[in-house]
Amino acid sequence: MSYYHFSGFIHQFYKKDENGFITERLKEGTAISHILRRYEFDLELRHLVFKAIDRIETYLRRIWIEYTSLNFDAFYYSNSENYKNWSEHKNTIESIENKAKFRQQHKHKEPFISHYEDVYKEAHLPIWMAAEFMDFGDLTYFIKYSNKDVKNSIAKNIGLPSIVLDSFLRSLNTLRNACAHHMRIWDRTWGTRPMLPNRICDIHWYAYYNVKWRLPKFEKIKQSCGSIETSHIGFLLFICRYFLNIISPEWKWHISMNDLFNRYAVTPEELRMMGLPIQWNSHPLWQDGK
Repeated sequence: MSYYHFSGFIHQFYKKDENGFITERLKEGTAISHILRRYEFDLELRHLVFKAIDRIETYLRRIWIEYTSLNFDAFYYSNSENYKNWSEHKNTIESIENKAKFRQQHKHKEPFISHYEDVYKEAHLPIWMAAEFMDFGDLTYFIKYSNKDVKNSIAKNIGLPSIVLDSFLRSLNTLRNACAHHMRIWDRTWGTRPMLPNRICDIHWYAYYNVKWRLPKFEKIKQSCGSIETSHIGFLLFICRYFLNIISPEWKWHISMNDLFNRYAVTPEELRMMGLPIQWNSHPLWQDGK
């Protein structure tokens, strides 16, 4: 690996001086195996997270295509007038069609694109073809700038308010891009913090008061109920778990994640750096997914 990628895993092993500033001297007892352990844990974590987001993206793409095409038409997505607050809509359509090599002289375009061009004279691809050339970021924008009916229908499938769904998708897209570009994710602080659902309406997204994750009485929830930390990878894992429980309840992704943490004997300090409490995987939201 490159030095600058590797250096991200060394950082936590440096000593601090008397003023609390990081020095370039390693703590006593630090071995290369300690650094490589974190590198390998992060590598496996990225692979598992990427698999989860891939399945989430596939599901969202399908329900977006179905709702839009059945309630409007196959080309509704390509009309900028239907996305009045999205200044980049036209550029996004052009980018998608360039990736598809649509109406271009090119030997290596997909056979279904060539067939469509031979049979039809439409100015744009139908939504079910265009969607094959959208990345996750494109899809999140199409959902974000859709009209209320489209957004609310998709959000209803997930059991979230549409504004929270937008927030979750933005955060997952940031995480997906980090995984795709082999960036370190395990201890990163994420700038795109996801929004939490209303704590009175959906209390499972909020932390419980004791180690057994027992829910406090409703009156106490009204007064104060600390939320799960949202700026670290831990909460993004909970978001993936929530989606997958709806999309693929038979897939034991969360069990694979538990096994990963156990195999690397993740310490309480490392859990803290990930925004997770010690008994994080006994939380009802992780176990039940809802």
